[in-house]
Amino acid sequence: MSKTNIEYGDRTWNVLTGCTIKSEGCVNCWARTMAKRLKAMGRPEYQDAVDDVGNWTGKIRLVPARLNEPFSWRTSQHVLVEYMGDLFHQDVPWDYVRQVFNVMMETPQHTYQTLTKRPEIMDADLKFTGVQNVILGVSIENQKRANERLPYMRAMAKRGWRTWVSYEPALGPVDWKGWEFLSQLICGGESGPGARPMHPDWARSARHFCHSNEISFFFKQWGNWMPVAELYADDGPNKAFEYLDHWLAQMEPNGAIPVMTAPLRQEGGWHEYQPCPGSWFMANVGKKEAGRLLDGKTWSEMPK
Repeated sequence: MSKTNIEYGDRTWNVLTGCTIKSEGCVNCWARTMAKRLKAMGRPEYQDAVDDVGNWTGKIRLVPARLNEPFSWRTSQHVLVEYMGDLFHQDVPWDYVRQVFNVMMETPQHTYQTLTKRPEIMDADLKFTGVQNVILGVSIENQKRANERLPYMRAMAKRGWRTWVSYEPALGPVDWKGWEFLSQLICGGESGPGARPMHPDWARSARHFCHSNEISFFFKQWGNWMPVAELYADDGPNKAFEYLDHWLAQMEPNGAIPVMTAPLRQEGGWHEYQPCPGSWFMANVGKKEAGRLLDGKTWSEMPK
């Protein structure tokens, strides 16, 4: 267990290590990169979690020595549960999951957020009534995964569980109709090597849905890609590149940023040299420079 730099939590509580790729959002998994680093540092629980180049091996290692850590925390904590694997991976024994939930129920002073890409297993495991200091989360990245995972999360909510969504990395637009039961929606773009850009309207749509349904909205980050210029309906391709030239002229005297840009269409995907209405020019400036302002404001709403 350790304090975390993840913006919406106080601590992480990693009671196992290891995972396997599940869907598109896993391609540039930050936990896999971290596991490779920890393996190189000699941490025993990561030695068989990833191979020498940093790919998940699919081997799950339980870390029962960490189960009782929450009993030692002197103040109430907002705890992110299992962020170096997936508690609901098919190879995690149910008895171990039960032990984790027993600890959470025995420490009601803390709030716990779980996160999985396998809500079908979570739904099958947790057939009991929801525990109020536990918020069950699912990660989705596009409409396809939202459609697949919605029925399981809706079933959990009907059993009294508080639920949340990590829309990160946001890789495509999502129609949020049907998700009104959520307590929180966290949205963010992708960071790190190979990061894929997020269209600003995807984040705005999620925010609008949340505020229309009294759901807490948290905008975590743009990721590597920052929006710098929009192409409007009455603009042509030449106008789009005028926007880009203007932006570059402002930035280059400062020697600030090496930039790669291309338009990103509303429905997702790269369309280099083919600007169209609704496109944005996105600059790969890195996570720190891109920041986490959405329409000039920081959105940090936590579950009620």
